[in-house]
Amino acid sequence: MLAARQEILGCLEKKMTANMNNKLAAAFSDLELRRVVQSMSNTYCPGEDGFGINFFEIYWDIVAGPFCDVGNHVLQ
Repeated sequence: MLAARQEILGCLEKKMTANMNNKLAAAFSDLELRRVVQSMSNTYCPGEDGFGINFFEIYWDIVAGPFCDVGNHVLQ
């Protein structure tokens, strides 16, 4: 099955350069995640924890480290 998959993928034209892939696979920065949080509606609740975006905006200095760690852990 793996050989068939590799054969199929080998027929596809590559559209992404190694540089593009490296940028996509890079760790999130604190600034990137802060911009994401700031761009969300204040009424949006990101998960089952019940914490709204206001919580993350107000306490960003405290939660930024763990928030970035979780975000980057998802990439691995």
